[in-house]
Amino acid sequence: MRKRTLLSFAIAPLCAPPIYASYSVLRANSDPILSTMSTSEIVWSTLLVSALLTYLGMFILGIPIILTLQKHGMKRLTSYAIAGFLAGVGFRCIGILVNWLWFAYQNNLGIGIAGKELSDAYLYEPSRLLLPGLVGVVVSIAFWIFSRPDLTPNIND
Repeated sequence: MRKRTLLSFAIAPLCAPPIYASYSVLRANSDPILSTMSTSEIVWSTLLVSALLTYLGMFILGIPIILTLQKHGMKRLTSYAIAGFLAGVGFRCIGILVNWLWFAYQNNLGIGIAGKELSDAYLYEPSRLLLPGLVGVVVSIAFWIFSRPDLTPNIND
């Protein structure tokens, strides 16, 4: 792997936490948990949690996607943007399923509640999936800008 690609894995995920923090601050009045917190608590907790989850998502989904794109010779920005959107939505779906499966396990409920919650996210609240997809696009574009896979690799790079 090139140095630029490794640097991109370190830098590109840093685009997501400010987006999520801004969204959380804007949404704070309508959220029952966020409305009890101060603005600085919202910002810092969102920055911390989203940074951890973004790097986790980069390692779980990002590395295999990048390796697959490189293997198939896909070097265009659009390929990376589409892959980023799908990765963002996929990671959010995994989060919804894990959250609700854990809730069902703790409360002795059937696992059908997790499927219902995921289908509700698709049908009634698509913004729950759209925002992580758009953040995935931003991160993937930042990754592409830093790594520039379309350029021929330099011997010193």
